[in-house]
This record gives sequence, structure tokens and C-alpha cells, in this order.
Amino acid sequence: MFDVDSDLPIGLIATILGSYFWLMFLRKRDKYEPEPMHSLLYVLIIGGAASTFFASLGNGYWNSLSDLKFSEVLASNGDIALSSVLVLFMPSAFIEEICKYTVAFLLIRNNKQVNEPVDGIIYAIAVGLGFSLFENILYAEQFGDLIVFPRLIFAVPLHMATAAIWGMYLSRAYMQQKNFVYFNGFPLMILAVILHGLWNSSSVALGGAFYLLAPFVLMICLKRTDAFIEKMHEHSPFK
Repeated sequence: MFDVDSDLPIGLIATILGSYFWLMFLRKRDKYEPEPMHSLLYVLIIGGAASTFFASLGNGYWNSLSDLKFSEVLASNGDIALSSVLVLFMPSAFIEEICKYTVAFLLIRNNKQVNEPVDGIIYAIAVGLGFSLFENILYAEQFGDLIVFPRLIFAVPLHMATAAIWGMYLSRAYMQQKNFVYFNGFPLMILAVILHGLWNSSSVALGGAFYLLAPFVLMICLKRTDAFIEKMHEHSPFK
């Protein structure tokens, strides 16, 4: 699958190690009844692979229709107007988030390991982490291993944060006697799309300034995620 001279094995190792770090961080936050590692890995790998596959198809189709191409944006060095980039990235963010949400919804609603409210958001984040893992592999294959390292710092937490947003619905649905209704999660999913689209667009349009602002945005997102996890812990039957 890979050429002998390819940089991907290095990127692959970095991606796996980085994803493992984030997975351990996530599991540590599930403090009362931590999910079995095999269950988390199953959701991460199956959910990540499936959502990445369908999102790649969707993004490829959207790229073929758009006047502005992803390859042009990646090579632009920040000289493309934000409004132009939004037209490309907002639909792309919708494609990625709806693929992640749909796969997570199908995996979580009948998962026997989901036995406390916080599990909905934990497994949602696991799907987001899996998506970023496979996306990083694709990026490393296309652009070389160096692209993996900033993505582990910025892109991986973003996918976890956006998954946490619509994962809140899955946690609340569990609290309502597992009354999972697919379209009921769409308001939060759309909120995740907006954050995701603005993030990707700003990373291009703002150039280097983006990397000064991005850590503060991520800190806010991760703190809000952590606060919601703590709130769900209050309703745990294992407390």
C-alpha cells in the first residue's frame, strides 16, 4: 500500500501514539465506571474508519462541484478571503460532522456498554478521535509526516470538541430512558458544524495569526467539554 520512500510510516506511528495519548486522556475523565478498552477501541476504529470513508466520498464530490478546490486552499498561504474559504469549508464541515454523528448514533444507541449518562459523550468523542486518526493517515500519505504533528495539537482536539458538542445530545437521550431520536441531535450537530467550518476557514484565511488564537479556542472548547462531563457524572448510578 505504501512506497518504500514514503514518509507515511513515521506519520502513522506519530498518529497512533498521539491518538493513544488522547484516548487515555479521555478514558481518565470517565471516572466512575470507565469503559472497557476493547469497547472504546471498537468504537474508535470502526466509527473512525466508517465516518472517514463516507466523509472522503462526500468531500471528494463537493470538491468536484466547487470553484475553489481544497488543493488550492492548502497551497494558498493565507491569501484567500475568509468569505471564499467559508463557501468551501462550511459544506465540508457539515459532511464530516454528519458522518461522525450518524456513525456514532448507530454505534451508541444499542451499545450494551452504555450504562450511564456520560457514556454518550465519551463514545461520541471516541468516534471523533477515530475520525482524526484516519484523517491524519490520509494527510500523511498526501503531504508527508510533518503535517501530522501540528494536526495532533490542533485538529485532533477540534474533532474531539465538535464530537463532544453533539455527544451532549446522546448523553441527554440516555438520561431520557435511551430515547435516541436521530434528528433530535441536529441542533447541536449544526452548532458543531459552525465551529468546525469557522475553524478550518480561519486556519487558511488568518495565516499565522490562526496559531496564536487557536490554543485559546481549544482551551475554551475543552473546558466546556470537561464541565459537561462533570455534569453527567452527577447523574451516574455508579457514583
